Amino acid sequence: MDPIQARQLAQQMIPNQAIAHDKADQLGITRQQMLTIDRQPSDQQLTQDELYDAILNNRVEVDPQSKRIVSVKTQVSFVDPEPSLTPASRPARPGRPGQDPIGQNDLFSGYHSQAVRDPLTQPLQVAQQSTHTPPPGQDFNTFIQSMDSPDKVAAFGRPFGNTLYNYDRAGGGEGPTGTQTPQDTFKSMSAICRDIGQLQAFALQENGYNAQQLGYKSQGILHALTTYEGKNGEGFGLVEYGRHYSPEDIAQALGRPALSHQEALLAVRPEAKLINPYSLPEADRSGYVKEIFYTTGHQLYNETLRLSHENSAQWSNQNGAELETALNEHWGIKLTANTGQSADPTAAGAFSAAVGYQVGDEDNYLRMSVGAQYRPNEGHHSIGANQWEGHESIVAGAHLEGQWTPFDTQLGDNHRLRTTVGTDLTGAFAFSEGEGSDASGGTTEPGWGLDNGLSAGLSHAQFRLGQHLEGRLSDQFSYQTEAFIAPDATAMAYGFGTGGNGLYSNAGVNASLHFKEGGFGAYVGGQYLLAQVNNLEATGASTGVSYDTGRLSLRADLGAVDSPEGLRLQTRQSVNFKITDGIDAFGYSSQEQIDNKNHGHYANPGGQNFGLGLRARF
Repeated sequence: MDPIQARQLAQQMIPNQAIAHDKADQLGITRQQMLTIDRQPSDQQLTQDELYDAILNNRVEVDPQSKRIVSVKTQVSFVDPEPSLTPASRPARPGRPGQDPIGQNDLFSGYHSQAVRDPLTQPLQVAQQSTHTPPPGQDFNTFIQSMDSPDKVAAFGRPFGNTLYNYDRAGGGEGPTGTQTPQDTFKSMSAICRDIGQLQAFALQENGYNAQQLGYKSQGILHALTTYEGKNGEGFGLVEYGRHYSPEDIAQALGRPALSHQEALLAVRPEAKLINPYSLPEADRSGYVKEIFYTTGHQLYNETLRLSHENSAQWSNQNGAELETALNEHWGIKLTANTGQSADPTAAGAFSAAVGYQVGDEDNYLRMSVGAQYRPNEGHHSIGANQWEGHESIVAGAHLEGQWTPFDTQLGDNHRLRTTVGTDLTGAFAFSEGEGSDASGGTTEPGWGLDNGLSAGLSHAQFRLGQHLEGRLSDQFSYQTEAFIAPDATAMAYGFGTGGNGLYSNAGVNASLHFKEGGFGAYVGGQYLLAQVNNLEATGASTGVSYDTGRLSLRADLGAVDSPEGLRLQTRQSVNFKITDGIDAFGYSSQEQIDNKNHGHYANPGGQNFGLGLRARF
């Protein structure tokens, strides 16, 4: 509800500033219901400000005609914000655009859905390259000049997949925690994946290629390799131990060119859950992890642990079928079954159960949940040969998200200044079954065991400090602004652990302007990142319109988000129909187009989402 309307209703319903608990029937509720919306129940009265806050944050539903409360919601206030009050700066839940189809965020969050292939129906294999070992006495500079094509770089990498692999270093027994310098790797002719990847990237870079080393985490694998951009606009390719996946090979599998380093990796290894790009290589310097990319698979798993604490049944092509019930104001249960249409092929057929607890309000809250997921189609591609190996997995996880508002003050009647501190943590312990290969060319034993690659790929920790200024400019116009810094503890752990330095944080500013007149609403907003370490947020702009008749609500949004693949144009449509005072039916769809300056305009299949469902409040 609009703040002005909420204030007017509160003044009309409690004209004398406060009403005693034993007179709750004057508002149409019981004494117990009054206690649930009273911020200070010990004073035995509900103040006008407390009622205003409850109306504003949708904790109660009021009949404007009778000026009586129709219902008191058991959910805490931040669960279901009104459209005009949803903070533009609150990041949308990745992979979950349908959670609140009308009162959603005005700014799009980051990017993650990319073109990937199904390893079972779209195999990607290439011929193994010949082996190349530098002749005795060849110096480093001459060697680098000779490595002037991806085929030659891949051929040089092949020996490191077998005889030259440094198993002592792989076990942590010697060498830097980051990469060896390219010069040291060439001199010693002994390395592990991240060392040879850094040398391969350096050789390609020195011969005019846009090349980068990427590490990734997936089921059974913690590995690093090298991606590069073709010189003639053919897209991105990948080199590994003795194998070269050319931009043309990848484009044939995807149906379009790979548009970035990350997309080339996901085309070859679609099971990757977390990607960590390394610093640009230098001849005499060790490489280190500089940022983190959370894939669709990572974010979809994290969504299975997030509870909305509502009674709902819904289906979407990305998340599958979800059934959730709020047991009471604090506890809830959620069941999820992936029906196989998502952009993460390893999530097909997965089902999970989670139980969650929440306490607080939209300014100060804590949400915790634990859950387990069975993933029958998890697996990985063997390193080098790139053969698909299926390994069913079970993941036990815990999630915590919260916010604290240590400073909150009114600036006059229409403006508010507040500081928020937030956190978003997910931990996962994964177990996989079946023998197979690993990143070092060895084998894993049959039977169930702890899976370090999958555990690392599904875990993350991020914090956020935001300074907000928001308020009303008139009866129709309101605004919201934020300056924020969001440290990524996962990126810090990998970055500092490999010799990196810096903030390892997203940092930026955002703002939005809102218009509300009767049932019609509109907004325009934008965000600019001053620093970026992950893909959970992005620089971009969005606008949208909505219309609410009281029973039927409609909304449409348009956004443009910057990403490594190009400008992402995102559109979204949603509808909500109030069947009864306590039951809503909703549906939504979203689309994404990528405009790349070198490769043209493409629809992104991973960005297409649609869903429908029912939500009940009681």
